[in-house]
Amino acid sequence: MSQKCCKAYLWTIAAAMVFLMAGMPGQVWQVRAEEVQGTEEIQQTQEIQKTQGTEQSSTGWRFEEGEWFYYLEDGTKNRKELTFDDAVYEFEKDGTLQSAHWIPNTGGGAYPVVCYDEEEQALFDQLNDEKKDLFFEEYPDRENEYDGDDHAMYDRYAGFKMDVNLNKIASHRLEMAMENGYSVDSTIPGEGSLKDYLGQVGYRKHATSLELYIQRRDDADDAFDKVMDRTQKKYDTSGKHLYSLEYYRSLGMAHAEKDGAHYFMIVLMR
Repeated sequence: MSQKCCKAYLWTIAAAMVFLMAGMPGQVWQVRAEEVQGTEEIQQTQEIQKTQGTEQSSTGWRFEEGEWFYYLEDGTKNRKELTFDDAVYEFEKDGTLQSAHWIPNTGGGAYPVVCYDEEEQALFDQLNDEKKDLFFEEYPDRENEYDGDDHAMYDRYAGFKMDVNLNKIASHRLEMAMENGYSVDSTIPGEGSLKDYLGQVGYRKHATSLELYIQRRDDADDAFDKVMDRTQKKYDTSGKHLYSLEYYRSLGMAHAEKDGAHYFMIVLMR
């Protein structure tokens, strides 16, 4: 086919297409417009769903600027007592997490807390279960005597209350101990004792407390055995309640790893 014939052929096809389109303006163009509009609406719906999914996923726990918060569906911070995953959480007025404990009248012992890593949680569970056993050894009839009164709590001291302030204190003390060493009299060179630091930060300086620096452990189980050596076994031989896990009410903890070993700082308080 010559170049002139090819051009003529193309012009003929183009003219035919224009004629066909002009012959059905009220149907073809309307359908096309509706199809385009429908596609746009579907895309908009998908974008809205994606946005809503992002907003919903932001509901829950967040760690921001060194503090834990729980965000509600409306985007505000929770400020009330919250029962979440078998634990009861308490918050400050500004929404920062303050403490956690097990659900009352469920027997005490281990319960999960959002702010602990895997090793911390494993050690925390064992300490709570040990405290539960000690409590019910001392008060074996507490559960049987419970009559279902919502205002009573038969397992009040059958576990440790997790204290966020003690977590922060333990974290600082652990960092300083790993950096500067830890003396046999439970002081850190240049830092002093736990009592000294409680005075510096202004938190319950006069409360009875015990600090346990657990070094170079294989895992949480190994760390728990060391804690028992430093507490209950000492209590069994000395009779001093200061070494008894059952004596204390609140706990804070920090954990770090170095050269494949685990380090823990535990602060107990009553």
